[in-house]
Order: sequence, then structure tokens, then C-alpha cells
Amino acid sequence: MAYPSYGPAHHLMLLEEALALSPQLVIATLYAGNDLFDCFQLAYCGESAPELRNSEASVVDRVLDPESTIPLVSDIESAEGDDGSLRAFLSKNSRLVGVLRSMRDTWRGTAWDRSLAGAKLNPDRYACFERGTLRTVMTPSYRKIALNLDDARIHEGLRIAHNSMSAIARRCAESGTAFAVVLIPTKEYVFSTQFSKVEELGTVYGELIGLEGRMWEQTESFLTQEGIESIYALTALSSPLDLGIATYRESSDGHPNPRGQSCIAEAVQEVIAHAYPGMTPALGD
Repeated sequence: MAYPSYGPAHHLMLLEEALALSPQLVIATLYAGNDLFDCFQLAYCGESAPELRNSEASVVDRVLDPESTIPLVSDIESAEGDDGSLRAFLSKNSRLVGVLRSMRDTWRGTAWDRSLAGAKLNPDRYACFERGTLRTVMTPSYRKIALNLDDARIHEGLRIAHNSMSAIARRCAESGTAFAVVLIPTKEYVFSTQFSKVEELGTVYGELIGLEGRMWEQTESFLTQEGIESIYALTALSSPLDLGIATYRESSDGHPNPRGQSCIAEAVQEVIAHAYPGMTPALGD
């Protein structure tokens, strides 16, 4: 029942449909890249899930006050480089412009060459990593906004994510269904294992790593307290890097490449085999 862009709050909304299938095990995910923002937006931007909002009026005020001035989505789009211009629209939607841009890009060199050039023009937005056969482009400014726990909106998003996982665990227990959560770090956090000092990639990158570390510390503490089985994918995604095996693409895409996805699946299968004997599904392609 997995669906692109869905996080813990969405999983909670789909739970009854999942349980109707009589599963032995329900697995949810928490992705550090944007799930906190998505949980906040689902609860507070529109009327999709107002029941997820905080019961304390003072907290709701702290969340909505900054949102009424500068919506968080605006900050994120700005950090992503989406200027909303006609040129940007055409570049995304016109086949002709796409062909012309492809021709232009060919003249400008490889995709990696263009990434390096873009990073030099926007050092506050991009950070390039290159070591041996490993290379990728990271977006620490964007990720920092979506993980800034000092922002009441992101902090509230984390609360919603935690409460959603707790509610799923309780409901699964009632139905006699096992439950586990896969914790997926950002690409930036995975690559931080390759540095003796994360500040090597700049101040913003270092700040991001600190924020994500706080988030994972709070999340793991919460899951332990709730007795929820968790599968942390950090080692699965970072260990291959030590061997020069890429688990992410060379571009700024934050999703793992096919090898990285397989690493996560293998980590999940290993935990299932250990924690739930007799429940060892075969991995698909």
C-alpha cells in the first residue's frame, strides 16, 4: 500500500484498509527529508486532517502565527530554487524547451559538470561530494528548513509523526498484527559518515547534520518508550559508501538509487527474520 510522498500521518489514515487485508506485519516509514513538513501541512494547511492538530490553543497559535506571515512551503520552494517564473514552468512542461535544454546541456558537458557549475553559482543551496568513484549533489539548505526543530511548525510535525506511529502500534496490537517502523535518513546524513568533520561541506551542512541528529535521537527514544520495533537504515545506506559503492545518484535527487533501495529492503528483511521468526518474505526486484 506504499505510495510516493506518504508519511506517518498518511499511514495512520490508511491503516484500517491495510488491516482489512489481514496482514501478519504492518511496516510504516519515517523519512527525515520531508515527513515532518508533510505531517504539519496535512494537519494545519487546509482541512485534510484537522484532528491531528495540537489540543493546546497556545501551541496552535505558535504554529499558525509564522505560517500566516511566510508559509513554510514558500521557504522550501525558495530553497529548492523554484522561482515560479514562466521560464521555470516552460522548462518543466514544454517538450520543445526540454529538447532545447537537452541540446544546451550537451554543449555544457556532463551532468556532473553541470552540477559542479551550479554548486559554484549557488554555494548556499548545493554541496557537492566527490571522493574516488563516489559523487553526488546535496541540498543542505532545503533539508535544513524541513528539519528545523526550532521552528514550531516542524516541531509540531515531529509530534504528529510520533503520535501517528503510536496510534498505529496500538491499533495493530488490538488486531494481533505485528508493527515496525523503517527510519530513513536524508542523503546528507548518510554522507556525513564520510567526514571526520561535517563542517568540511560548509556551515549549513553542519547545522543540518546537528538538527537531523536531534530528530533521530528524539525519535528513537520515543519508539523505545512506546515499545515499537524500528529499523534504522543509516548503516545499510552508508556502509556501501565505505566500499566505493554508490547508494544515491550523482544528481541532487535525495532518493536512494536502486542499489540503495535494495540495501533498505535487505535491512528490513534481516530484522523481520530475527524479530519475527517464520515471517520472512522474499525480496522482489
